[in-house]
Amino acid sequence: MRVMHVLSQRVFSGAENVVCQIIASFSSYPDIEMVYVSPDGPISESLRLRNVRFYPMEKMSVSEVRRVIRLVHPDIIHAHDRRASVLAALSTTLPIISHMHVNDKRRKGLKFKSLVYLLSAPSYRHIFWVSKSAFEEFPFSRLLANKSSILINTMNKDEVRRRTLLDKQEYAIDVLFIGRITYQKNPQRLIHVLHELTLLNPTVKACIVGTGTMQNELENEIRANTLQDNVSYLGYVENPMKMLSQSKILLLTSRYEGTPMVALEAMILGIPIVSTPVDGMLDLVANGVTGFLSDDDHEMAVKMNEIITNPLLLASLSKATLEGADHLFDLQAYQDVLLSHYRKCYQLAHKKAKGMIYNVRS
Repeated sequence: MRVMHVLSQRVFSGAENVVCQIIASFSSYPDIEMVYVSPDGPISESLRLRNVRFYPMEKMSVSEVRRVIRLVHPDIIHAHDRRASVLAALSTTLPIISHMHVNDKRRKGLKFKSLVYLLSAPSYRHIFWVSKSAFEEFPFSRLLANKSSILINTMNKDEVRRRTLLDKQEYAIDVLFIGRITYQKNPQRLIHVLHELTLLNPTVKACIVGTGTMQNELENEIRANTLQDNVSYLGYVENPMKMLSQSKILLLTSRYEGTPMVALEAMILGIPIVSTPVDGMLDLVANGVTGFLSDDDHEMAVKMNEIITNPLLLASLSKATLEGADHLFDLQAYQDVLLSHYRKCYQLAHKKAKGMIYNVRS
């Protein structure tokens, strides 16, 4: 069985991390082969370091998806997020699993892209939604209910801890942000919250890791708020796990989320999370127990300062976070769900393939 994962981004971040976790979890199955397909770019080095077989595309288009399908000869397409799913539906008659990783608030309402996704839905054998809110807030969710299920992200705890050992540097970070610098992650708000924190604690040290379409705006905001002595923007870091493990807080200011992988990594490492109360974060963070949720910038800054300056509070939150992680992650159950749907798709593909060509749309 050959599974072709299709993604639309050129850089490594949350959904890309999920796919690499999936591929790694099936690496011991002799009858399952998985490949990664996306536009070429910085992602290629990230995949090389993870020993993931990569088929690059020049761009995200129907013609390129069809070209790679002819090259790979997959049995199943596992398409990640809306754009990859729609292009896969236009490119092939192979069984497609659509995997929606983000609850994009911009999909709310009867918008064109939501309608396009709905019209492509008959091509999907199944749709995984990364959180309950991601499914329920999709405008046409009731029409997709019979082929949808919630599949919350999970994580290999041993792998996260192993990656912390690969970095030999030492860090002293109060607040860390890891993620794409995009509209979804709300970088302007991120800087505003950090500015509020510096007013309470002028010696605080924060680091921002990630790249994206709004990184110029981010750097401008750092300068405009005179935060150069407090906030370090590091850009892309291939393995930030040691940095995360030696931070006091993971800060997230997203407008919307699915189940962010960096939040799962923080939990495994016992790092408290301070976040806006969005989507999957509501399920991950026990407010006041493993971290804090707030939609008020000043309150977020106050809570972070309490954690930074109160070792007993930090220790309590860290202990509760580690205990929560021990009960949350079940990689085998996650894998079993995927395998069940892969097997069904594989049987369907080979049943329909008898006596006919069954791959690329004409």
